Amino acid sequence: AGERARALEAGLALYTMLSEAGACGLWVEEKEQWLNGLALPERLEDLEVVQQRFETLEPEMNALAARITAVNDIAEQLLKAKPPGKDSIVTTQKQLNHRWQQFRTLADGKKAALTSALSIQNYHLECTETQAWMREKTKVIESTQGLGN
Repeated sequence: AGERARALEAGLALYTMLSEAGACGLWVEEKEQWLNGLALPERLEDLEVVQQRFETLEPEMNALAARITAVNDIAEQLLKAKPPGKDSIVTTQKQLNHRWQQFRTLADGKKAALTSALSIQNYHLECTETQAWMREKTKVIESTQGLGN
């Protein structure tokens, strides 16, 4: 009975690992499609909308990282028992970790591009505001030049 219980627990752990790995893979695929299709807009307001989407992506990524850690922990526990489907476990684990690393690299690259685009647009905004301020002050100076003479 004890051997059967261990076999059932191992089967459940394997099912849990494969199921979680599949769910994590689907999440990565969905977000990868979004990131790959993401063209950074020109306007500051549109960039800020994209920035907000990235701000919601980060907690989701942290949650997924925890799930992937759990998958890896289960895989390691299963591999210690030297199960018959060892190759499948190792392959699933490696594929998931590789996809996750690729996704993080993609997300980091898109975030860096977004940060750069936001910096440029904010710089342009500051330049425009400074020019407007200078024109305003020039008008004030010109209107008061004749008064002091």
